[in-house]
Amino acid sequence: MNELGKIALHAGDTAAARQYFQAAASGQGEVSQQARQAFVRLDIGENPGTYIQSRPFLESGGRLFAQLRNATQLDLQNVVVDFGAVTVDGTARQTRVLRILPAGASVNVDSGIVLQDARQQVQVRIREAQVR
Repeated sequence: MNELGKIALHAGDTAAARQYFQAAASGQGEVSQQARQAFVRLDIGENPGTYIQSRPFLESGGRLFAQLRNATQLDLQNVVVDFGAVTVDGTARQTRVLRILPAGASVNVDSGIVLQDARQQVQVRIREAQVR
């Protein structure tokens, strides 16, 4: 399946390549790991939130942060994080770009938004990411 994925990718059929790599990734061993990484490379552009876990939190001063964790074995770059929060003044939105997020690493990203009440609605969304 991994080899069929490589052939499909070389032929420009990314949809078939994804299917082959996904099937090959379910096994054990080095070939399955290669297939998992190939699948992530193809899929991360459309589904970055699947591979980067995010958890919003407030620091003691009410500043909104997101803890991000790269759940892949690949270094990622240009990770775009969208923040949103309902505040007393309306809706606050910010976007932050993380240049590099190493494989397996966790980082805290500051949104720049300060909330008055911890019960306010917040949202963190990973909009984009690329394999480095």
